[in-house]
Amino acid sequence: GDVSGLPAGTAFATAALAAGEGVLVGAPGAPGIGLVPTVEGPDVLRWTVFAVPALPDAPARPGLGEAEFTMREAVRDAAATLTGIPTVGTDGRRSDPRAEIAEAIAQQARHRYPESLPVRAVRILDSADQVSAILDVAARGAGLQAGSMSAATSREAALRPLLTTVRQARLGAVAAALEAGRHSRRTTGG
Repeated sequence: GDVSGLPAGTAFATAALAAGEGVLVGAPGAPGIGLVPTVEGPDVLRWTVFAVPALPDAPARPGLGEAEFTMREAVRDAAATLTGIPTVGTDGRRSDPRAEIAEAIAQQARHRYPESLPVRAVRILDSADQVSAILDVAARGAGLQAGSMSAATSREAALRPLLTTVRQARLGAVAAALEAGRHSRRTTGG
């Protein structure tokens, strides 16, 4: 869903939006390529390659402190809004949202971060994974649904900024990790 950084009006942008993801390769302002993945089976990932006439400048990324603060604030704001939205049970099934969240976090925690990743970046990525798991469980309903159309709209409006904040926090953490890697190579002569 985040369209920042997509080269407008290109076949790559159209395909990336349809797939929900894409990768740009090259230097900003110069011609480059865009890659869009398509899952074709349990062990098959196909990449479609697009020529991109001019790569856009990378959007500004938050620093680690800003990313961490913004995510905490977004979680607090969303929680305050969501607690005021009346919900009703769906089909009578009882689910344990905490267990579903723990399962989602366990699925996301199967990856490991490089040891060179700054501790604060790891903490932000872990927090983003936890918030993402909560959002995934909330999107599935976890046995509760908004009691009216206006409540459903309010719920979606409360969650949307949180999704954007999680994405921005992850981007900030990855940008900090890349910068730390570049700094490390400069100081070690690599």
